[in-house]
Amino acid sequence: EESYGNLKKLSIIGQEITTTLDFEVIFDRIYAYINSMMDANVFSVDVYHPEKEMVEYKFCLEKSERMPEAFVPITDSRSLAVWCIKHRQEVFISDTEREIHQYIPELKNIEAIVGEVTSSILYVPLMIKDQIIGAISAQSFQKNAYTEYHLVILRTLASYTAIALNNAKTYEQLTQAFNEIEVKTKEIEQSNISITDSLHYAR
Repeated sequence: EESYGNLKKLSIIGQEITTTLDFEVIFDRIYAYINSMMDANVFSVDVYHPEKEMVEYKFCLEKSERMPEAFVPITDSRSLAVWCIKHRQEVFISDTEREIHQYIPELKNIEAIVGEVTSSILYVPLMIKDQIIGAISAQSFQKNAYTEYHLVILRTLASYTAIALNNAKTYEQLTQAFNEIEVKTKEIEQSNISITDSLHYAR
């Protein structure tokens, strides 16, 4: 019954976020849902910018506090978000201290990581067909916080999130293009007025 209820919730949240064109609203709804389903002390949606070769930590909450946006190069081998995006594969860690080396072999000392380290980590790539657009992550300070069930939930949510982010990005680009056309139109109108005034003066 609980699983059925959670899947029903997942379907509803999927419909909600794929029909929303505001990044912030999308993120808030996803976080509220994830928080009701699993222990997510840290939750993030990272966006990949291939033209800049950068990964943007666009939406990140730690203990319900919004973290500032940040960028890391796609060459950063110490980032699990980068690993997930580059390999287009999921990350499933139940004990960071013991398992992080599977993903980041060169990380010799976990204490070298700045800040409080989470013990359980899930990362799922955000993809539309063959196009990678980022990664979504849920993390807990508790060991063994997640099971395959939680991964399936995050995987399903990743599909909805990828569509929602792509829709929002497309809308943003169309709005920007429309605004640019509007500016150009006003410039042309102003230019026409100046030409007409000059012709009148010449007559």
